[in-house]
Amino acid sequence: MGRTVKHGSEELLKITVKTLANGYGMTIEENEYMYFSREKLLSGIIVHLGLEHEDYMSVDGIDEVLNDIMDGSLLKSYIEENDCLKRELQKLKKDHKRLNEEYFKLYDQYCDLKKVVEKKNKKSKKIKK
Repeated sequence: MGRTVKHGSEELLKITVKTLANGYGMTIEENEYMYFSREKLLSGIIVHLGLEHEDYMSVDGIDEVLNDIMDGSLLKSYIEENDCLKRELQKLKKDHKRLNEEYFKLYDQYCDLKKVVEKKNKKSKKIKK
């Protein structure tokens, strides 16, 4: 989530919270957010820091994410997405293995054909002399 500041062996994230005339402003690195109540500020901290969601979200969007956290559906959707990505990764690994084997078969055929062509070229040079 943005750049961090080194402090000894720890990396620290730069966060600034300001009280404004009509609410609160929070800056995380270069990203700025505005909230109109303390409750919404805390909700924003949970979503933007805890979940590392850097993009702008409406108040309703933040409330929806928090409700999904409370009822467990966010975790379920993350687990489903993770499982889907694992399946996709396994498929890509199989495809990579298959293509790699195919490449080496074709390369071996190429080398065999190259040897045959070189032999024919040597024979044709001998005949010309």
